[in-house]
Amino acid sequence: MVNFTLRTGLFLLLCGLGACRPAEQPFQRVSGETMGTYYAVTLRAEGDWKPAFDSLLEAINLEVSTYIPASLISRFNRSDSTLQVGSGEYAFELGGHFDVNFRAAAEMVEQSDGAFDPTVMPLVNYWGFGYTPKKPVTRVDSSAIESLMRFVGFDRLEWHVDSAAGKLLIRKRDPRVQLDFSAIAKGYAVDALGALLESRGVHDFFVDIGGENLCRGSNPRGKEWRIGISTPDPDAPLDEVQQILQLTDRGIATSGNYRNFHRVDSLTYAHIINPQ
Repeated sequence: MVNFTLRTGLFLLLCGLGACRPAEQPFQRVSGETMGTYYAVTLRAEGDWKPAFDSLLEAINLEVSTYIPASLISRFNRSDSTLQVGSGEYAFELGGHFDVNFRAAAEMVEQSDGAFDPTVMPLVNYWGFGYTPKKPVTRVDSSAIESLMRFVGFDRLEWHVDSAAGKLLIRKRDPRVQLDFSAIAKGYAVDALGALLESRGVHDFFVDIGGENLCRGSNPRGKEWRIGISTPDPDAPLDEVQQILQLTDRGIATSGNYRNFHRVDSLTYAHIINPQ
């Protein structure tokens, strides 16, 4: 009887020290396609998360993807070409994906003195990196570029927030003005997936959409997440990295001209477009 009591006491002591805690949830990896690339989420949680991820990403795309004809941004971009200058007001729900991207872009236009500008879409299409067929420019037409520049510039838009109506109102000064959130939309989607996970109590995760990342907590080894930075050389293998970062509770994205470009004769035209 004494031995039984001693063993029971030892068992309870070990449980109190944590030896009897239930096993931590395992990590899983969920992946799919979005925004013309892949997404992959590594998370410490049980259950089937893919439907929730796919649903959120589809909702984002239906507002900000220029490659979906029915999206909000596509409908805005192809607004009736017969509209007179100064007409054509469009209303978007406050807090929606379009609204958040538009206002973030507007803030960056101001911070960069116009070096970042979401009205660059006509130039992106001209150089063969937009929603129009991918066709490299074989001869630069300066008169065509000059013509396009007449409706590139954030000052070609008027906008204000109608808090009472819960709407963001945008008016085009020229009906040919078009928007492109491609420079920030993937990063926004990464953050949105992260917010979804945090709202459901997930503390350890790594979100990756086409190389744009957000990490929280620790990796499956209980350490900081490791992120490889590609070697910025068009001739380098895709899996070659120049540096490995160890991060947690951070987001990171890189962009360069060494992956997405056209070569015509001795010239290289890359996807980072100067709106000025």
